[in-house]
Amino acid sequence: MQPRTVKRWHDFGFRIFWRWKSRVPTGRPLISVHMRNLIRRLSKENPLWSPERIHDTLQMLGYVDAPCEKTILKYMNKPPRRGPNSTTWKTFLHNHMDVSWAMDFITVPTFRFKILYVLVIIDHGSRKVIHFKATENPTMQ
Repeated sequence: MQPRTVKRWHDFGFRIFWRWKSRVPTGRPLISVHMRNLIRRLSKENPLWSPERIHDTLQMLGYVDAPCEKTILKYMNKPPRRGPNSTTWKTFLHNHMDVSWAMDFITVPTFRFKILYVLVIIDHGSRKVIHFKATENPTMQ
């Protein structure tokens, strides 16, 4: 038997498996265009309403198969953002680099198959190790 033959069989089996696995559609059921437009209209006319309130209103109007709150939130009218954009993470980290420390608690396997627990604290601005401690038995002290 050639490796190429085994690979071909494996690929064929994999294709059949995923075709079988994908036969049933999953996820949220689709909602009609009418329902989407109604959700957008309700949220536009009542900007303070929550998805729960819109869901209750739809049920009160006689839509017994009203979508869940998360689906309603997806189709709600979103008001435009006001004000300037917020600072990006890159800018924030650059501006606060001198006053930021990082801490990490890691485990290290030794040559003799023991576990060392290591605590490291690093100053981002100077890239210096502030504190370093290793132990075989960590305690609260």
